[in-house]
Amino acid sequence: DETLDETEMLLRSDALDALVDAIASHDDDYAETVLEGREPTEEAHMQTLARAVAARSVMPLVFGAARFGVGIDDLADAIVDLIPAANTRSMPAFTPDGAPLTELPGERTSAYVFKTEPRRKGMRLAFVRVATGRIGEGDLLVRTPSGASLGAARPVLVRGEEYEPITALEQGAIGALLFHPGELMPTTGETIGPTLLPFTFERMRPPEPVLEVPIE
Repeated sequence: DETLDETEMLLRSDALDALVDAIASHDDDYAETVLEGREPTEEAHMQTLARAVAARSVMPLVFGAARFGVGIDDLADAIVDLIPAANTRSMPAFTPDGAPLTELPGERTSAYVFKTEPRRKGMRLAFVRVATGRIGEGDLLVRTPSGASLGAARPVLVRGEEYEPITALEQGAIGALLFHPGELMPTTGETIGPTLLPFTFERMRPPEPVLEVPIE
């Protein structure tokens, strides 16, 4: 690129080398192009990177500052171009003993809680992705593997600080469930459904501390 100076060209070369090393194994044509000493097109970079993301081998970082409007378009493009649609990809699931499953048993409704947060007036939201089935308003939900009841579902559509009730979250949908003050709610990383499920999605486990400091 004639617009780059020598230092920027070196940085670009290093970045391309790192990208190729990370994603080439996910596309034979892409790898062949690299082995022949030719630089893949930008479209080929993006298609192969999307395959690597779908395989959970890499996670791209997009830098920006929302406050100043920097990187917003890049982030939106990356979400569309690189992240698989929620209704086209299954989530990793495991038996109670931790053995991986190749497919989910039966057609039971199941959802994964990937985030929780407090809202105004003591309300709380559990953000979920519905893996199978649907969660309708009023459906009774329980936590797996504990079996603890979560009461009737209140699916909502979230827009920034605001949220509004909806009738259901369909399979593949990403949305939230509303919980009132004092109600039991799921924690991040839990699996929920209308019945106790014979599997869970990937649970979050905090890493072991690398430093311990006694306090006297």
